[in-house]
Amino acid sequence: MPDPDTQPDLASPAQQPTQADADARSRHRADARSTDRGARVGDGVRTVGGTGESAWGGRVIAHLDLDCFFAQVEELDDPAIRGKPVIVGPPAPTRFPNGRIDFSRSGRGIVCTSNYAARAFGVRTAMPATQAHRLCPDGVYRPCRGERYRELSREVFAVCEDFTPRIRPVGIDECYLDFSGLARWTRGRYPDADPEVFAHDWPRLLASDLRDAIESRTGLTASIGVGPNRFIAKLASDYDKPRGLKAVAPRDCSAFVRGLKLGDLRGVGPKTRERLERLGFRTPSDILDLTRQSACERLGDLGRSIWDASHGKDGDLPDEREQRKSISRDRTFAENISCSSGDGRREMLATLSRLSAKATYSLRKECLFASSVSVRVRFADFSQIQHDRSLGAEDGIGSTDQDADIMPVVERLLEETLTRRASQKQLRHGVRLVGVKLGGLSALRQRQLRLGEEEQVDQRASVYKVADEIRRRLGFDALSIGRSIESDAKRSRHVPTQHDASDRGKQQVNSPQGMDGVDDPELWLRRDLSDD
Repeated sequence: MPDPDTQPDLASPAQQPTQADADARSRHRADARSTDRGARVGDGVRTVGGTGESAWGGRVIAHLDLDCFFAQVEELDDPAIRGKPVIVGPPAPTRFPNGRIDFSRSGRGIVCTSNYAARAFGVRTAMPATQAHRLCPDGVYRPCRGERYRELSREVFAVCEDFTPRIRPVGIDECYLDFSGLARWTRGRYPDADPEVFAHDWPRLLASDLRDAIESRTGLTASIGVGPNRFIAKLASDYDKPRGLKAVAPRDCSAFVRGLKLGDLRGVGPKTRERLERLGFRTPSDILDLTRQSACERLGDLGRSIWDASHGKDGDLPDEREQRKSISRDRTFAENISCSSGDGRREMLATLSRLSAKATYSLRKECLFASSVSVRVRFADFSQIQHDRSLGAEDGIGSTDQDADIMPVVERLLEETLTRRASQKQLRHGVRLVGVKLGGLSALRQRQLRLGEEEQVDQRASVYKVADEIRRRLGFDALSIGRSIESDAKRSRHVPTQHDASDRGKQQVNSPQGMDGVDDPELWLRRDLSDD
């Protein structure tokens, strides 16, 4: 519900208009008539010369971003830490008996997120644990709880679906929503609002109701921005965090963007900003002052997209989802892994097996198949090698969504990387990180089956279907495949991530049939599954 103190010219759904409301509306109309353009730029309200013409003639796109999501969930579940600097990701610093911090034991973890109290100390997302410990040694450090975050994320998106069915999640804590065509439905929520003002302010009212509904149902705060396209909506949601609310009508987009910094623009990172400044572009106004043709000629696609979006061009529907091009999973080791020892290579293979299982699990959830595989190895000196291979006819695969098909290829790629491509200097330093990338994604499977292989493939697909259902209900770590057990047993050597679950006891179950291509096809099932 909009705050009546900040919205004197609108009647709330539960209140009747007062004389003060009528006076405010009269002043608002007089202000609009007194301007040459017949418009007011600021909070998204526009009245056009008393004509009632709406400033929202095309698409209405909203961007919702949960404020410091992981840290906010920790504060929600433990009210005692509210107001304190909360840092999610790395463990708390280890101290010597004299109270000084032992930075040698900070590990290689990074900050997943921090609340605004921690950001006041300089702590930022993706910051190394050592640096966070130096800046905020007395902060509250909490591990990631992926399942809890996903649970609340689903609740938030469920609230969004009460307002519009057209939603596009772009992360666990943010999404785009299409408000287009919802003016009449919103009018039913505000039957007593002034018609002229409502015609120009209804997207902000709807966003305000959505924000309040999320806070009421989940206890979480969110910032929402509204605009004619995703570019403007995203900028608006970042404008006044936390619990921000900003609506920018199409005709106000240019003025809104001109008031921002160049680095605030979507797609303009530090490197791009430096290049733009070298070309003489130091503010968004320098780009918007160009003609569209000049912006395209001088800055290419970036200039065209910024110019179009900043001049209020309609954006695409949030539910028009672009097809993913690749899926990657990687892991940084807490300690460098030796390349010369057999134990080191076995641990790398075990870790790659686990990463391949997670990547193919994502493939199956999205009904996609991969036709290429890449293995990435980063050494302790931060140099890295990426080795790619297509799953062509020589592998007899074509495309797949199963790690049983991918792991033999991954094993060959790792062996070739360590024996043929890596230098002796890199090998002496050891391995810091390994990763798997699946590319060439398609919704169609291409595979040439060998004689008698059809039944085996069907059996394996049935096994994966059951395993996916178990993981959907109990989390990915409810099951492990045989070759990744060494990785599971040494989880303490890995840097924890939000995908890791608490390590509980395991119970061996019978090996499924039809798992050829898997070195050790035994599945391990956690004890709590037997109680389900």
